[in-house]
Amino acid sequence: MIIISLFVPSFGGTGRSGSGDEDPLRVIAEGTDHFGYSTNPPTFGPSWPTGADWGIHTEDIRDERQVRNLVEGGVLIQYSTEDQETIGKLVEVVERQGQYPCYLIVAPYAGIESTVAMTAWGAIETMEEINVEQIQQFIDTYRGAGPQTPPCVLQEG
Repeated sequence: MIIISLFVPSFGGTGRSGSGDEDPLRVIAEGTDHFGYSTNPPTFGPSWPTGADWGIHTEDIRDERQVRNLVEGGVLIQYSTEDQETIGKLVEVVERQGQYPCYLIVAPYAGIESTVAMTAWGAIETMEEINVEQIQQFIDTYRGAGPQTPPCVLQEG
């Protein structure tokens, strides 16, 4: 198990037109590629203006979009497996959270070397086997704690 916490990250990544002193909260134009996130998946840096919808996704989410979710207090739990039992466990943990789906995303991510990567603004944890307690602790610690977290409004219906 690899655990990395980046509470005071160094913001040295560069984008296509970025400099070494980039503002980690910088918003870039929708569709613009950013290269130079310091972790994979990213935990901070330039983002698109809108994030992905909270909840369960079946396709990878672009780095620039997921960073917007992190800015807004999101916890992303991403996986690089096709094992339906593993995916089902992740979905089950997330769906049982109070005020689900606010600030929570489960999605595949082909670019990670571990089975699961959990990210929040400035933090990442990875795991090879599902550890429900570790997932719950990460959610409890980081959910809703982004630098620009708006109120989450649950949709009725």
